Amino acid sequence: MSVVTNAREMRYDCPYCKKEKGCCSLFFWAVRLTAEDYQSLVENGWCRCGRMIYFPINEKCCCPQHSMRIDAVKFRENSLQKKINSKIKRLQRGEWRPKIDFSSKTLMPFTSNDSKSKDSSFSLATPSAQSKVIGILGQDKGSQCIAQSNSDEVGIIPVQEAKKVLETKTNALSKEELEFKSAETTLNKLLKKVLSELKFDQIEMPTTFAPSRRRTKKRKNASSNFSNMFSTNAAFIVTSWLKRAKKAGLNDMKRDAKAEKRETQIDDLELKHVAMQITTGLEKGARSYPEIKSTVQFKVAGRGYINAYLPWLKGPVNGPVNKVTQNEKKKAKNVSLNPKMKLCISVKNAHFAEDVFKLYAMYQIKIHKDPIERITKQEFKAFLVDTPIVSSPSPRTWENIWPHNLGSSFRIYHLESSVRPLASPRLVGYALLDVLPSCLYSSYFVWHPEAKKLSLGVVSALEEIAIVKKLAEVEQNPNHLYYIGYYVHKNKQMQYKRQYTPSELYCPHAKKWVPFDEKSIKILEDNPHGPLVDLKQNEIVQKVDSKLDPLNHVMLLYRQSVIPYKNVKEQIDKVKPALRKELEIYAEMVGPKLASRMMYLVT
Repeated sequence: MSVVTNAREMRYDCPYCKKEKGCCSLFFWAVRLTAEDYQSLVENGWCRCGRMIYFPINEKCCCPQHSMRIDAVKFRENSLQKKINSKIKRLQRGEWRPKIDFSSKTLMPFTSNDSKSKDSSFSLATPSAQSKVIGILGQDKGSQCIAQSNSDEVGIIPVQEAKKVLETKTNALSKEELEFKSAETTLNKLLKKVLSELKFDQIEMPTTFAPSRRRTKKRKNASSNFSNMFSTNAAFIVTSWLKRAKKAGLNDMKRDAKAEKRETQIDDLELKHVAMQITTGLEKGARSYPEIKSTVQFKVAGRGYINAYLPWLKGPVNGPVNKVTQNEKKKAKNVSLNPKMKLCISVKNAHFAEDVFKLYAMYQIKIHKDPIERITKQEFKAFLVDTPIVSSPSPRTWENIWPHNLGSSFRIYHLESSVRPLASPRLVGYALLDVLPSCLYSSYFVWHPEAKKLSLGVVSALEEIAIVKKLAEVEQNPNHLYYIGYYVHKNKQMQYKRQYTPSELYCPHAKKWVPFDEKSIKILEDNPHGPLVDLKQNEIVQKVDSKLDPLNHVMLLYRQSVIPYKNVKEQIDKVKPALRKELEIYAEMVGPKLASRMMYLVT
């Protein structure tokens, strides 16, 4: 049984354009709501903010809002959404690792000695210049601990375990790997010395030897994981630098485009001449480096590349291999890679936690530019944690798709790292979902500002649409819909919702859903406060309905008993004369069906 109270019209500051008292809505306070009753409200354009259920009055709003829903069964991904989905799959397989820096300036709540101010105080926390240094933090029961102060993967590790990790990494290097790294270091020292002797050391570009680019994949049955060839483009960099220096010294004369292009092009003969100079210097200098021995061979390749061959290293990766059968290829495809970073998803009931609150504060301040003083734990709980929807078991047919209860839940995204398995997973985003019998309502999504490359907002929406689609197939009900909140045509941050098609907008004037297409977009551009359809047919229905007394259907929770309003009309009008007007607003808001199902609490 649903219990509501305090129905009225209210003005408040616009959350989109920040205009003072710019929005106006009908609202009532929900003490408790069943999932079925809230679904009926959602189907009629209502939404909730915590326990406050509201319906915008677009004629009185600076930024008109229209409830939006997506047909999950007919939904098809566009090219951008497919690209994002593919990117996440590559992340899960270990083929892509995003460069995410969690060590930048972040908003961290600080604890104050005064308990009264601990819910509303924040400060900017800046990482130190030596944030990557591992040092002693303190003692815990006699054992010292160390930790990495870089905030991306913070984890406190006992000293003994840390030593074991370091020893494991050192011992993991084989004799072949040590020889390979030693040869690479020696070649770069030699190259630096030769460039200095040729007076090319003033060039500020990277000119080092690197393993051959041919070593792209580890081949099966290869004798080594390393190539015995190193390559450098030092000659090309030196020649291009000399060309620019020569051009800077020319007279500033008017030249045609073709002549200017010829002057910037690098001459192959000049490039080969510089490469031969560097190669001769390398061959002479190699005699004074016993590490690379006298068997090293230098050779000038195409476009000025200089290759260094070290025959005493084991054979190259691209050496002869045995033929691989088709069955072995299929088996190789089925073997999953070991991902360095992995996105993990969990579902929990809407709850308060420090890390969840910190991420919300960071998101509101960095993305929505909210002032710090307005973000408090009390405001966060009232907005995202408190819910009037009664949690109830989901149908048995949902077990393999949604094994959780109906009601409000957090769908949480963590980023785990296999590089530092002892580090705690990083919370990068979470969605507040209202799971109802025939639909899923995405109320809000919070994501880490530094994890923008993951596009978690799109990922979350696509996954939730897929969940609704699977539920529709299981129950053979095509009316399973995905609600995505309100669409505000004036707001640029809402334009992303137009990418989800086919979709519908709720027209509050006609009290029905209309297709969200080019026609409705044109109407919103011309008159965003007006109706989205022609109202001629709807006016007739309103005249017929206006003859009925809306208060005949209202059920009251009065003096701990459920009773129709018409039975206690005279008694209540004497005690609370203002209640009738409040009930008239409420009955018009929810309609006769819901007014007879939900209980209106008289306080």
